[in-house]
Amino acid sequence: MYPNLNAELARRAISRKVLADRIKMPYSTLMDKLKGRSQFTLAEAILIRRCIDSSVSIDELFFTSN
Repeated sequence: MYPNLNAELARRAISRKVLADRIKMPYSTLMDKLKGRSQFTLAEAILIRRCIDSSVSIDELFFTSN
């Protein structure tokens, strides 16, 4: 659902489990959000961007491909 976020995670070799741990979110909740079952809050999006140390904008990082 978030191709740019997935690409950034792959570039940095960060698994979804590691990301969930870094942002202190249950893995199942993160997966629901990544699959579009629920939405990320702005605070979560900012935290994810910081945790993966990305220079990509929030808008670009969380672009959705529907």
